[in-house]
Order: sequence, then structure tokens, then C-alpha cells
Amino acid sequence: MHESEYRFFITRIRELETEAEGLKRTLRFERASFDEVADAAKEVEKAYLEERESARKVIAELEAKNRRHERKRYIPGIIGGAGAGTGGGVQGLIGVGWKIDIW
Repeated sequence: MHESEYRFFITRIRELETEAEGLKRTLRFERASFDEVADAAKEVEKAYLEERESARKVIAELEAKNRRHERKRYIPGIIGGAGAGTGGGVQGLIGVGWKIDIW
């Protein structure tokens, strides 16, 4: 081998070492960036799960309130009414019944 070939190989080796060091730095930077993104994703997921749990609680409360209102329809009540009859007397109605939704 000639001296020029040695110089070529030494120069090439130094270039490859420099390139490898640059790639290592880039890889460290990318790993650090990924860790930041992963941590942010965990925080978002945590907030999402907390919000979802809160929504479940609100839904459960509203369903319980709705059941209470539904049960009220099945409680019997006294129904009464009065009106004037054609003969001048007052006619009335008293009874027991259930509440119904008109509209």
C-alpha cells in the first residue's frame, strides 16, 4: 500500500467516526424527544380517564334522579273533580288513580 492509500483510509475512518458520533447524538436527542411525547401522552390519557370517570358519575346521578321521577308516576293519588250538572246540582267525582303524562 502506498502512503496515499493509508491517508485515504485514515481520512475515511475519521469521517465514519464523526458520522457515527453525529448519529449517536441524534439518536439520544430522538430518544429524549420520544420520552417527552410518551410522558405527555400518559398525562393526556390520565386526564381522559379522570374526565370519563367524572362523566360516569354524572350519568349515574342523572339515572338515579330519573328513576326517582319514574317511580313517582306509580304512586297512587286521589283524583277529584266537580262540575255543574244540567239540573242545577253539582256533580263530583272522587277516586283513586295513577298519574300519567299528558304530553
